Amino acid sequence: MEDIISVEKIAVIANGAVADYDALLPALKGYDQYIAVDGGLHHCAALGVTPLFLIGDMDSVEPDMKAKFPNVKELKFKRDKDATDLELALEFLIKKNPKSITIFAGFGDRVDHSLSNLVLLSRYPGKVFLETEIEILGVIDERLELATHAGQTVSLIPMNGPALGITTDGLKWELKDDILDKSFVGISNEAVGTSVLVTLKAGDLLFSIHKKGGF
Repeated sequence: MEDIISVEKIAVIANGAVADYDALLPALKGYDQYIAVDGGLHHCAALGVTPLFLIGDMDSVEPDMKAKFPNVKELKFKRDKDATDLELALEFLIKKNPKSITIFAGFGDRVDHSLSNLVLLSRYPGKVFLETEIEILGVIDERLELATHAGQTVSLIPMNGPALGITTDGLKWELKDDILDKSFVGISNEAVGTSVLVTLKAGDLLFSIHKKGGF
């Protein structure tokens, strides 16, 4: 399992919902490697993307689908386990030390799965991100510069308790050594330029950057 080495960007195709495959394709460009998580292999087939690895317990993968990817390497887990397929996939991939990992199809009909995937982001702040049709999400624990454009909606939401000493540079309504805790002060701010710098002294912040025009 040493085929993933020194790559910059990994795209993980999970088993959530994809509303528009044609719209998703442009967002997948520029990644060094693609990884399918369980039923995400079906999305790969629809997208015409060949993953390097298929990771999971394979409970959502049809046998004929696997036959379409004879060269994909499998990392199979037992169904009776204490972690989700995506959780195990990230644990495996993060050891390869890529610059970033972006999850696609990370949300679906089950709210519990969607919430657990958001919590997963807090394990890998500034390293693992989740992209949907309308937004890019990730977690900041100390400092992160976000790529934006003027007028883009940016939200900051505390996770795992209060976020302390938050300072921003590049937002219409700046924060300066502020605290976010159980409030919506950080919702629907606005970028004024091509980047937003966020720093904080303690805690975790979930960020959401809304993309105009979908993928």
